[in-house]
Amino acid sequence: MENFINTITQGDSFQLIKQIKNQSIDLVLTDPPYFINGSQGFKGEEWDSSKALLNPELVFKIENRLLSKQQAKKEYEKAIKQYFVKMTEMLIPKIKNDGSMIFFNRRHNLHTIIEVLENDKYTLDEWMKTEAYKSQPEPSSKWYTMQLEWKKTNPNVLITENEHSEYALIAINMTVSNPNKITQISEYWNDNLHSDNLYYATSPADSKTIFYDKAKHVSPKPISIWTKLMKRFSEPNDLVLDIFSGSGTTALVAEDLGRNYIAFEYDDNQVSRSLERLDTFKKEMPHSAFLFDD
Repeated sequence: MENFINTITQGDSFQLIKQIKNQSIDLVLTDPPYFINGSQGFKGEEWDSSKALLNPELVFKIENRLLSKQQAKKEYEKAIKQYFVKMTEMLIPKIKNDGSMIFFNRRHNLHTIIEVLENDKYTLDEWMKTEAYKSQPEPSSKWYTMQLEWKKTNPNVLITENEHSEYALIAINMTVSNPNKITQISEYWNDNLHSDNLYYATSPADSKTIFYDKAKHVSPKPISIWTKLMKRFSEPNDLVLDIFSGSGTTALVAEDLGRNYIAFEYDDNQVSRSLERLDTFKKEMPHSAFLFDD
């Protein structure tokens, strides 16, 4: 695990997660594949398609239209749900008792994550050992969750209107009661929104964020959002995990904010570009580039 810290590692995230120590991660901040598919065949980059999740026989049937649209949709949905269930179940043991997880994705994929977290319940012995045992009722799950909406003000012209919003799930491990961290969720978004759970931000699809030209990624997230979230839900020297590093934004922001980080990315070309982007940032921006109020 030590070899992973403060670098971006190429490989299969699910295999690499196994090498992370249990209860070692303070914050997961990640943007998993969205698995965007057409009703027939596969759409988009292979890493963002459920094609890799299906067995070859099913792929053949779908691509040759031997299954109806409804049957193909069911196979897509089944494979994608299994993927997010596996991902969440693998991450849960790695999070500290007061740690947090933040996922950006399509709303129905976030619902799958929530279902897994809701089933992560306390035993009586576990609950009696928590700090909150004597002061509050036992929660139905170890996790406090809230969904947030990020509205793109200048979305990529290639995406449909119903994809102009993305959603984030914030999940806080309640094994150690931390009401201040929970309060920060609504306070942060309301301070910026002045409306309910809607955060307007500039999409990087058409804008130039810091070292955006080095990112060369189909959907890099705005540095401003990542910075604000990392400051709210982690402390200096905390360990932040991104299992889908993509353009390397998590590593870049963690480097700037004095957090340790572990970043995994499957695409070796993207790893090289991300490391170049990170190296350029460290050389050209030696001091904090992102000045935000807490």
